[in-house]
Amino acid sequence: MGEPSFMTSRVRNSFRKVVRRRERGFTLIEIVIAVSILVVIMTTAYATLTQIIRCKKVLDDSRESKTIVNSILLRMTRELQLAKAGVRLLPDREDLNKINNSNLNLIGEAKLLPNKQNGDRITFVAAQGGQYLPDGSAHAGDVQISYRVEENPEEATNEGRSYYLVREELPYITPAKKAYEQAMIFPITDQLVSLSFRYFDGRTNKWVNSWGGTPNTMKLPKLIEFEVKIRSLNGKIEAFKTAVAIRSVGSDK
Repeated sequence: MGEPSFMTSRVRNSFRKVVRRRERGFTLIEIVIAVSILVVIMTTAYATLTQIIRCKKVLDDSRESKTIVNSILLRMTRELQLAKAGVRLLPDREDLNKINNSNLNLIGEAKLLPNKQNGDRITFVAAQGGQYLPDGSAHAGDVQISYRVEENPEEATNEGRSYYLVREELPYITPAKKAYEQAMIFPITDQLVSLSFRYFDGRTNKWVNSWGGTPNTMKLPKLIEFEVKIRSLNGKIEAFKTAVAIRSVGSDK
C-alpha cells in the first residue's frame, strides 16, 4: 500500500524547511554564541601565554643574577684561599714611602655606601693568584689583590642605584711605584648593590666587621664570610653569602 498523500506532503515540506534553513546558514544567536566561545578561548590562551612568558623572564633574570654572583663567589673564594701570611702589604698609592708592619697581611675596611648598604673593601697578598688575560699574559708570582666598590656615574640617584665591584691586582714587587705602574684594574660587575665582609678572630673566637686595624687583628683571620647583593635587570635584589677557611701557612691556629 502507498503512503497517504497528506503524510508525503508533510514530510516533503519539513525536508524543504530543513534544507532552506541550512541554505540560509547560521542564525545571529548561533554566531554570537560561537564568537563568545572563541573570545573566551583566545582570552584564556593569551593569559596562559602571558603568564608563561612572565615566568620565563623571571627565571631568566634570576638565572643571570646567579651566574654573575657564582662567578664572583668562586673567584673571591679561590683567591682568599691563596691569601699569604707573613708578607707585609704594599703601601697605599697615596703614600708610596710607607712601610707596613710585616704582620699586617690583610686589611678589611667596613664602609657604608650612599644607598645605606655595605660597600666594604678588602686587600691581601695571594700566592700565585695573578689574573690571566686573553693574550696569555699574567703577573707571575705573588700578587696583591683588592676588591672595592665604586660609584656608577650613569646612576643618577642613590635610591635604587647599583655600583661597580672593582678588582685591582698589583704584582708583589718593589719599589711600590713600579708595582702600581703595572696595576691591573677592571670591573667585575656593574650590578652590585652591597658587598660586606666579616672576619673570624681565632684568638677571641669572635666575628668582627673589619680587620687589620688593631694589634689583635694582624696576620690572617681563621675564616672570612662575605655577602654579595646583586640587582637584576628587572630590579630584583638577590643576596648570596659564603664563608672561606683561610688555610695559608702562618694564619692563626
